[in-house]
Amino acid sequence: MKKFYPLLLILFIINTSSFAQITVTGADLPQAGKIYLVGNDTIGNINIGTANTSAQTWNFNSLVNNYPKIASYSSVLPYHQFGPNFPDANLFTYGPAFMFSSFIGAGPFDITKWGYMYWKTASDGFKIIGFRTDYGMGQTNVSQNPQELLMGTPSTLNSVYNNSPRWVINLNGNNTNPDTSYIINLKKTMTCDAWGTLNTIYGSNQVIRVHEYSTRIDSINYIISGITIPVMQIKDTINNYHFWANGIGYPLAIVHCDKNNIVKDVEFLTNIYNSNQITGTVYKTDGTTKITSGKANLIAKTPIDALFGIPESVNIDNNGHFQFANVASPGNFLVLADPNPVIYPYNTPTYYGDSIYWQNAEVLNTTSDTMISINTQNDSLLAILSGNNEISGTIYTDTSLTQKLANNGPGRGVKITLEQNPGKSCYRHTTTDPNGHYSFANVPQENYKIHVEIPGLAMNSTYALDLIGIDSTCLNQDFIYDSNFVYTFYGHAAINESDKANYDVNVFPNPANESINFIVNPINSKNASKLNIIIYDITGRKIEEKEGNCFEKNIISLKNLQNGFYFYEINTTEQRLTVGIFIKN
Repeated sequence: MKKFYPLLLILFIINTSSFAQITVTGADLPQAGKIYLVGNDTIGNINIGTANTSAQTWNFNSLVNNYPKIASYSSVLPYHQFGPNFPDANLFTYGPAFMFSSFIGAGPFDITKWGYMYWKTASDGFKIIGFRTDYGMGQTNVSQNPQELLMGTPSTLNSVYNNSPRWVINLNGNNTNPDTSYIINLKKTMTCDAWGTLNTIYGSNQVIRVHEYSTRIDSINYIISGITIPVMQIKDTINNYHFWANGIGYPLAIVHCDKNNIVKDVEFLTNIYNSNQITGTVYKTDGTTKITSGKANLIAKTPIDALFGIPESVNIDNNGHFQFANVASPGNFLVLADPNPVIYPYNTPTYYGDSIYWQNAEVLNTTSDTMISINTQNDSLLAILSGNNEISGTIYTDTSLTQKLANNGPGRGVKITLEQNPGKSCYRHTTTDPNGHYSFANVPQENYKIHVEIPGLAMNSTYALDLIGIDSTCLNQDFIYDSNFVYTFYGHAAINESDKANYDVNVFPNPANESINFIVNPINSKNASKLNIIIYDITGRKIEEKEGNCFEKNIISLKNLQNGFYFYEINTTEQRLTVGIFIKN
């Protein structure tokens, strides 16, 4: 029988090596540049096994993704705008709290709010450092002391980590004498109590199971004249199981149980993506003097219809720097530097590539971390405000005039540029207010054109204003945009929508060739009246006018018109009725 011992020994070694216990180290914790997609099964019909020194197999393949969550980590270095407020942190995440996975600790986060979370990943484990909400607590920096340990390393079977973190939030405007204090105390023990193979939709991996058991006490105190008065205290138990593997960077699964170890729900890793960061510096036109206040906008160049989205807007810091995190890889983006108009009234918003127009901007194709610089362009003639002309208008999103453009995304509004014509040099710029309105005052006598800058939308038409030798107030220089173009929008100012509803207006054919027909039928016969129909070209020049009647086909010849876009205005004897666009081809 002795001759069989070597064979049995070999088989034993092979069998045990295929189920070797692993050790999770700092290299297996979350890292910058990774986006983890996480599913959430709200039923949790699985067997979590038991604490055991023998290898186990867990089958989580039946889990259903009832709703997704996400964890995306970026480095606070080099220029993250709030990084200096959390000096212990080397990672951060940003987004709506309800989309975060549960691997965030016991912090007092409002799940309805957006904000930043700050973390530290190191050789001794993964900790939460603090958070900053965009809303709710008023952009307050909240740090944890002592800090909560989310995963201790190195960890292998029977490793135990104890942790007693504490959150304190003072809820009033005077931080030196808070009238309300919200406190969270946590007593946590993390025990590596099992090991084996975990099967999920992400694959089959050797894992250790970390049992997280915590007692949480939430307290609210009133502080009056230095005296602390306890108001309320709530005690809860946290009972979770985390499954960690080597080389993943995130728990393969987090099982949430009640205090009796009954599974409530399960989060499970579904995919991992790479992300990059874009950092940069913003200068004045000279390329040397830094812009130290303003916004930088990251603009997605991949369109949904023709409009480009703005996935992130960050501050330009007092050193002229900005940083975008979690930038999709690969992806195409524009970067727009928008100097603070109060401090830099004559530095116009400028794209990477040093262009003030999106069509001429340089496109960033992100396949790795990228560092750029932007030299903002100046308005020409700068501070010359000697004229008496005024130009103003409104940007609309539809012809019913019920939607005004207002602030488009995280920026301060849509940029409107007054250009010298001809020459196209930028004379002056402004942005739309919350009502979509813009205006230029003290405009000198000159020829001008107006440009509306909406990334992804070209100008189909604009206004040509001849102000040489005259002082004028040019009101209602309005524009409208759809999913493809920005158009001039004439003659709407006096339209009463309730009166417009009393008429049935038909304009056909559109596109038109030799002629176009206008039929206006009052719904109530007492509204019957004479008509006045005006045709404008895309510069706003009146090129045709015709008198007509309701209930009749009013025909206007187009034979002498070039192909292109035209505007019509229909007036009755009582009112301006409607305006619209047609195409002559």
